[in-house]
Amino acid sequence: MTISQNSNSSFPRFLQFLMEGGERQEKQFASGIISVFDLIRGTDSSWFDPFLRSLKKEEKELYLMAMQTCPSRDDTLTHLLLSVIHKRCLDGYVPLRKDFFRETPLFFFLEEGGAPIEPVLRFLGLFDLAAAGSKIVDGKLLRHLLESLTEEERRFLEKISKRGNYFTVKIAPSLLSGSVSLEKILIEHGFVRIRSILHKHHPDLGFYLRHVMHAKWAYLFDLRIDLPLMEKYADSIEKQIELAKSEVLCTYSH
Repeated sequence: MTISQNSNSSFPRFLQFLMEGGERQEKQFASGIISVFDLIRGTDSSWFDPFLRSLKKEEKELYLMAMQTCPSRDDTLTHLLLSVIHKRCLDGYVPLRKDFFRETPLFFFLEEGGAPIEPVLRFLGLFDLAAAGSKIVDGKLLRHLLESLTEEERRFLEKISKRGNYFTVKIAPSLLSGSVSLEKILIEHGFVRIRSILHKHHPDLGFYLRHVMHAKWAYLFDLRIDLPLMEKYADSIEKQIELAKSEVLCTYSH
C-alpha cells in the first residue's frame, strides 16, 4: 500500500508508532499462521466503527485502505495496520480456522456468499410468532405484526402456520403488544435455536458467529437457554434452521 503524507500533519509520529516493535506481528501475519485480513474481512463493519470514529481523518483513511486490499507478504505497513485493528477491535484473538467447523450445521453462516445470519434468525423467530399469532384475538395487533414483516416473511409465516407441529418457544402476548420491536423479538427467539447448537462445539464457532453479526446483537451470546429442552428437540431445531436458511437463500438470490 502506498500513501501520501502531509508534512504539517502528525503522520510521521503516527507511522513511527506503528513501526515500533511491529516486526513480530508482521512476521506472524505474513507467515500464513493466521490470516488477519480474512478475519477482518469476515467481520461485520459495526465492530470497527467505534475505533474508526476515534481516529483523525487521515488515519481513518489509512486504516480503511488496509482493510480493503489483501496485503502482499512484504507490505509491512498494511500488515501492521491490520495488526492494530485486530488488537483494538477483536482483542487480538486468534480463532481456529473456519474450515475446522465445516461439518457443523452452522458453517454456511461463515462462508463467503452464504446465508446472512440476521434474516435467517428472523425467519426462525417466525416459528414462534406463528404459534403466538394463532392465539391473538386483537385484530389491530395482528395486522400491525403482519405489516411489520417483509412480503417473504409473511409468505413463510403463512406456510408454517398451515403445516403446524413445529418446535416453538413461547412468546408472551404482552411482549408482542409492548414497546419491544418485533425485529428484536424475532432475532432473540431465532437465536435460541442457534445457541442450542453452539454449546456442542468449540467456542471459536461462537466467536465467528458473534462477529458476522452486527455488534448490537452481541448480548445474544450471553442469554440463558433451557439446554435440556433444546437437546430433546435437537433434530427438529436443525430442520428449522435448514428450512429458514433455504428460504433466505431463495429470497436473496432473486
